[in-house]
Amino acid sequence: MLQLKYKGVETVTITVKGITPNAACQSYMFDAQQGQSVVMDMEITTTPELAQDPYQPFTTIVDWKAITSGGTTVNGRIDNINCITPAERVPSQIGPGEKIVGKMAFDGV
Repeated sequence: MLQLKYKGVETVTITVKGITPNAACQSYMFDAQQGQSVVMDMEITTTPELAQDPYQPFTTIVDWKAITSGGTTVNGRIDNINCITPAERVPSQIGPGEKIVGKMAFDGV
């Protein structure tokens, strides 16, 4: 679980509910020789206090990275649009006072 705060007040909680390594990815952009596609099942909750944060809404599609068990940062990318159906994926932006459940995919991890 990851909790984000603004001025000491909790605004976003991210909970990973499951991880699927070597997930099937139908994207023409996915290259299995560069790694695997990893899908995370996530629950993201925002509090009403997120409205006070100048960087809201919470954006789910930037600033993610994968780190190997050896501590090396992977040069992969999020491929949330191409590997997961629209009904399954987390939205790209989440406003104050919302709770979402969905998936996010990382390509080339």
